[in-house]
Amino acid sequence: MKKTIALLLICLIAGLADYALAAQKVMTVYQRAAGDEAEPHSITGINDFAAPVGTGVTVDKPNALIRLGGGTANTEGAAWYGGDSDAGYCVNGICNFGIGIRAYFEFRFLNVDSSVDSTAYGNGFTFAIINGSNNVKTDRGGSPAGNVWPALMAYAGPGNDTINYLGLQPPKMAIEFDTYPNTNAATTCDTAAHINNNRNDANNNNHLALMLWGSNPATACSTGTAVTYDDNRHGAGNGKTDISYPSNSANGDGTGDGLSDGTGGYYAGPTVTWLEDNVVHLFRIEVIRGATVNASGTDYNYKVKAWVDCAGCTAAQLAAFKDTSIPYPPTPTGLAPQINRLIALSTALHTTGAANFNTMLFGFTQATGALAQAQNIEIKNFVIYFPPCASDVPPGGGWTYCADENGTCTFSGTKLVAYGLNCFYNYLNATTSIGCDNATFGSGNATAGDPLYGVVKKCYYK
Repeated sequence: MKKTIALLLICLIAGLADYALAAQKVMTVYQRAAGDEAEPHSITGINDFAAPVGTGVTVDKPNALIRLGGGTANTEGAAWYGGDSDAGYCVNGICNFGIGIRAYFEFRFLNVDSSVDSTAYGNGFTFAIINGSNNVKTDRGGSPAGNVWPALMAYAGPGNDTINYLGLQPPKMAIEFDTYPNTNAATTCDTAAHINNNRNDANNNNHLALMLWGSNPATACSTGTAVTYDDNRHGAGNGKTDISYPSNSANGDGTGDGLSDGTGGYYAGPTVTWLEDNVVHLFRIEVIRGATVNASGTDYNYKVKAWVDCAGCTAAQLAAFKDTSIPYPPTPTGLAPQINRLIALSTALHTTGAANFNTMLFGFTQATGALAQAQNIEIKNFVIYFPPCASDVPPGGGWTYCADENGTCTFSGTKLVAYGLNCFYNYLNATTSIGCDNATFGSGNATAGDPLYGVVKKCYYK
């Protein structure tokens, strides 16, 4: 590790001193400053992923692959990044969430499912981001002892947590790649026979969906090992406006979606078994974290966008799709995201509570059921980028100021235009000129286009 870790230790010691004097918890957020663009911002590959926890997961470093399922029955496992990196100020796998992340990887389901209802193989996997204040790289979710409930995908359920029975503890989020239909909509904790099948999937299609931990800790179920059974159940949660328990995306109807041009948090895909085809699929996710969303400044917005594949992309679009150093898509040249959701968290969950999202772990979870249905998945070409935070201009360098908020940004030719302030920006491609305002950058939706509430923003181009 370089100087960053030394700085981290100094700040932690100073923070402990402050804690003793002020008799309250001190939260230190490490953020990149202007001028450090030469430092690494990306973690590339799987070499620093930790040893898997649970079963059915292999971190195959010689072949640069993470293998999920492996054709083995009744597995539940996870693989988390476990290294140290200046890119995200990561220590032992716990990274600064900062102003968000951009990640890319490729995945392939080696089993070809030719069934009419996608029941030949299961159950899929998640790419998960969980808070680093009360989770560590040896944690996983999954079934309580004595049960085999692969529908929980080792993301929901108590897993190997025998103290709190909370498994992977919130705040947390995941994109699930669900390939087995669990369409039962019975009460979450109805009976043991129903728990594994009641994910409330909208249909039999393979789907992607944004999962936001349901109603944990005890509002959907009773006590003990049951409290996290709804963490990947569609529709679980207290509603899209509840800042303490955001809702899991339901069925593609835009549940929790604050974006006028978004498709919400659920994508069913083009065919029933479109993911299980032994073809390499491309995936990209962007999480923009932490702009205030109301006048009191107490709630914090998380905008989540995700894309799968790059169907019909030109060579330039494909290159941009894979390039996590810049936002995608700089519309209108890119593709619309299949997952596009805006949520808000309370101040406690965002930064100040005992469990908060100042820091995070990232990785993969999966589960398999019966041997005849045991999946085999490969993850490769993983990269995660931690956007830098410059104090007065957008990250990355090379920007030219052109207008204040509600002015007009003018230039020659076609440029990428950034609109915002203090590390929070929205981006658009434009030719000759563009309005520097919320509505323009939200495609008509001023709320969606406002990257930072309550301050006068600026436009820059490059």
